[in-house]
Amino acid sequence: MENWLAGAEAGRRHVMSRLQVYYLTGTGNSLLAARWLAAAARAAGFGVAVRSIVPAPSSDGPDAQPGDLLALCLPTHAFTAPWAMIRFALGLPPSRGTPALVLVTRGTLLVGRVLIPGLEGTAAYLIAGILRVKGYDVRGVHAVDMPSNWTIVHPAMSVEPTERVVGQAEVEVTAFVQSVLAGRRRLDGQVRLALGLALAPVSLLYNILGRFRLAKLNFATRACNSCGRCARECPHGAIRMRGRPPRPFWTYDCQGCMRCRSYCPTEAIETSYSFGALASFLTGSSALAFLVGEAARHVPAARALNRGWLGRLATYAYGLGAMALVYRAFHAAIRVPAVNRFFALTTPTTRFRRYRAPGVSAADLRGDE
Repeated sequence: MENWLAGAEAGRRHVMSRLQVYYLTGTGNSLLAARWLAAAARAAGFGVAVRSIVPAPSSDGPDAQPGDLLALCLPTHAFTAPWAMIRFALGLPPSRGTPALVLVTRGTLLVGRVLIPGLEGTAAYLIAGILRVKGYDVRGVHAVDMPSNWTIVHPAMSVEPTERVVGQAEVEVTAFVQSVLAGRRRLDGQVRLALGLALAPVSLLYNILGRFRLAKLNFATRACNSCGRCARECPHGAIRMRGRPPRPFWTYDCQGCMRCRSYCPTEAIETSYSFGALASFLTGSSALAFLVGEAARHVPAARALNRGWLGRLATYAYGLGAMALVYRAFHAAIRVPAVNRFFALTTPTTRFRRYRAPGVSAADLRGDE
């Protein structure tokens, strides 16, 4: 703690001598961005430390020294920051002006021959706001387009456009961090923040419900060889190997980072659209309304579960609980070859190209640089 407070005084005098980068990554985009930050800092004569926030680097937070510049590098999830990075930022010790920057990667899509820019929403300024409240001097905020890795919805881009987007991103990130290291303040993306605030309800809905449901749509096809790599490599510890032979089972800790799907050696991990439709019917409000109606025939007070805030809370609790039960049944059923084949054939993700950040291996994703 004393180091952070001492570092603040150096920050006020604009004397920065070391860049500390903490990153969160699923398939490597934010790791690449962290590497570019580090390369630019080294070229400017700065000391550099690059660390992943999962698993947590230290219960006491970063080991800051006087003159450090703290950088947080993260992906965008549903137009906001991932919960893991929010939790990390909230856990940082208070400061008295330690300089900091926030760099966010966002997914760009190739539609025909046109690249559609991504939208970071509130991701960058949410983390910057947390840092500011904790007393950090936020010198830079920036979002950069990287190839979208959300291959449960669309195939990954081919090699040529991927390399083009990544090359442009490297130039952009390098220019950004050079400005900050030179003492200039770069708070980019404030106009896009307004759109991000408008989309905040979408982000909130995803974080309190959507990501939990998406986690329960994942399954392993017959190509799975029970190697357990997905469980070992999951940055959030969200996958368990269950059954005989063991198959991956996704828990509610899943944050949709796509690492398991992208780095599975047999490309066995899919997201079932058909099971999603069935699960929505079984776990939705219509199913709850039926159950409440039946209960009300015997206990009239049960009708309150379909009204007002109590009804919404009951719907939410029922949805999560029922989804967990339905997914257990699904996980057991897909062990039957015919059932597994049916769900594999009825989801387009089996035909989607996976995404891995160029030059990033599974081993690179495991920790500190």
